[in-house]
Amino acid sequence: MSVRPDLRAIWQRICADRNKVFLQSPFGSVNYGDLADLISRFCGTFDHEGISQGARVLIVSVNEPVAGAVFLAAMLDGLVPVMLSPDSRMDRINAICASVEPGLLIVDQRVADELATTSIKGVRVIAIPPSLRLERSYQGLHAAWRGIMGLFRLAHTSNGIGLSSSGREPLLPTSDETTAYILFTSGTVKSPRGVQISKNSVMAHLETLTRLFSYDADSRIFNATPLAHTDGLVQGLLLSVASGATLLRPGPFSLPRLEEWLNSVGRFEATHFITNPTVLALIDRFAGHDDYFDSDGFFGILSSASILRSGLWEKFETRFDCSIYNMYGMTETVANATYAGRHPEMGPVGSIGYPVDCEVRLVKVSESGDECESLLEGELQIRGENVFLGYWKDPSRTAKTLSSDGWMRTGDLARRGDDSGFEIIGRITTVINMGGQSVRPEEIDEVLAAHPAVVDVVTVGVSDPEFEEVAVSAVVLEIPASEAALTEYCRRRLEHLKVPKRILAVDTIPRGGAGKPILGELRNQLAPLLASNVTAPVHDGKSQVSAESVYEMAAEVFRVPIEGLDANSSTATVEGWDSFNHMSLMIEAELRFNIRIPAAQVASIRTLGDLHQTIVTKH
Repeated sequence: MSVRPDLRAIWQRICADRNKVFLQSPFGSVNYGDLADLISRFCGTFDHEGISQGARVLIVSVNEPVAGAVFLAAMLDGLVPVMLSPDSRMDRINAICASVEPGLLIVDQRVADELATTSIKGVRVIAIPPSLRLERSYQGLHAAWRGIMGLFRLAHTSNGIGLSSSGREPLLPTSDETTAYILFTSGTVKSPRGVQISKNSVMAHLETLTRLFSYDADSRIFNATPLAHTDGLVQGLLLSVASGATLLRPGPFSLPRLEEWLNSVGRFEATHFITNPTVLALIDRFAGHDDYFDSDGFFGILSSASILRSGLWEKFETRFDCSIYNMYGMTETVANATYAGRHPEMGPVGSIGYPVDCEVRLVKVSESGDECESLLEGELQIRGENVFLGYWKDPSRTAKTLSSDGWMRTGDLARRGDDSGFEIIGRITTVINMGGQSVRPEEIDEVLAAHPAVVDVVTVGVSDPEFEEVAVSAVVLEIPASEAALTEYCRRRLEHLKVPKRILAVDTIPRGGAGKPILGELRNQLAPLLASNVTAPVHDGKSQVSAESVYEMAAEVFRVPIEGLDANSSTATVEGWDSFNHMSLMIEAELRFNIRIPAAQVASIRTLGDLHQTIVTKH
């Protein structure tokens, strides 16, 4: 039986074997001794700068060893770390900075430079120099850490600071119901949504994960999820140090380097593979062989962030001869609440499973507005140690989500199966679950509404076979504006993931008496518009395929002007050419030109010239 970790136990794990590898990537490795030293230096910095207990520490960095170390240092020292994605736009960083009023910022130099030009004043800043952005190279990391003062220089602000030259052990406060960290999930720029997780909650959840999935010091956790996402933070960084495991960071998932990425599972000797259903679907579609998970000691694949459909689940297990476990939850439940898979405590394959170490109920709302518990179908609600404390500085939103007796509304509609396993059947809220990432349509609407051509806008989630849902925006225009122009407008103002996949002009948006959009009617209105643009004419396979026709297709998929595309246009130069749209481009090419692109070639196609040559060769 596993023992619940606490802050002291985590620190002891970190210090137990200084030579053990803590973090491994294709570029090199970092050991636990390096991590312990850096944590100690950050604790010394907190003292030097007078950062008091309970103060927030905001972290925005691509440098994962440093970002992870300062997160751990803050949490272990009784401060409240706040991890933001390094892809965050400056308006979001500014808004969250203004909200949490951090005592200290740890940021990349780019962020520090831009913060210096904003209205935020009086915030202490440590800036990581561009030369040490470790997404490029881990070479010389150990040497750099041994000369730790060389890691940082002052930000271009009047109140910049450097890292303390002396360190100390963290204070290790007792685990309790005070805030361990804050993660900001989807929300509008004007109203960011900060989820507060208590020390007790995160420790209870780490104990659950350790027990269910047999994590220990011999585990090697393959997890590419960003640290600013709960699955990357909890099931990556925190789970690794709590169990003394090695965290394997293969780099971000991308289709062009799929084979390299998957082959590293065996090369790193992974025991646990943390991912989401979208990545599993892409692996199943484009993987070149079936033995990525055959290494000795491989425990299984843990899928979270969105719903794993039974068809993909069973097909994947059979094809790759491995076990899959489906975990359901959200940031507000630390990470997970229910589990399905081949384990006595879990629910059946094809469901979201059974609750573990928490309670679950289904609630229906009557015509009078009263809530009543239902045995078979209703909103899924959760209560237990894994439930969050509330939203940062937002008592109204907290009250709407958490009842007085501790039940949390998920916004998901669920059905209880004959075997008591639960199945998600829909959403009450408007949050769009795109490939395991939550996107709030209000943020997209806020941006599009500011465009001079747009007089009305509503964004909805539309079902997608690969990504569960994609964001589609309906706009009413006052003056003409192309979809490409509106998409580019969004790209300049939204994080990449939040840019809608389609922006469609409509005459009117259906609304009820109170002015609220009627989402069902709107989806029906959009369906023929989507269908008319998704299916392109099939090429007869006889005539020569022109390069121009490939560029036209790419312009449609990426929603960019064709004038900027040529044979050298690549994954690095075309805005919107991400992993999602790479797959869309390949599938569209197969449909349009009546060909089949082998999985091995999919990953090697990096330019439109590559794609054109592939299509020509298949004729």
